[in-house]
Amino acid sequence: MQLRQKNTIFSSGFARIGLSPNTGSSFFFPRVVGVKKAFELMSTARNFDANEALSLGIVNEVVDGGKLERRVEEIARFYANMPSKVIGYIKQLLDISLSNNFEEHLMLEERLILDTAKSKEFWRGCMIYLAKLKARV
Repeated sequence: MQLRQKNTIFSSGFARIGLSPNTGSSFFFPRVVGVKKAFELMSTARNFDANEALSLGIVNEVVDGGKLERRVEEIARFYANMPSKVIGYIKQLLDISLSNNFEEHLMLEERLILDTAKSKEFWRGCMIYLAKLKARV
């Protein structure tokens, strides 16, 4: 998850100083914003603010500077309470999804869901969910 303060300024400034892109930006930008927008941002090297980065999908959330630390702590607590193996598998699946074909991807999903179905976190999650359903009745 990418968080930025409202006053953050972004730029892919390599072209401005006569350098070819680096830092993986030419790999990630087209995947996030599309090839045309990536070309514009990289070839013009123009600055853009956090709100534009949010609208382009480069960041997930923009917060006031004074609230950034608290928001980061909230997100960290949230993920600390999530099953780490599942979060890792989600990241793995999404990272490889652009290079897998559909059949390969389904096979990987099947392997990972079978692995997590045997975990204590799965059974704990099921019991919590069922208890909540029962409480509503």
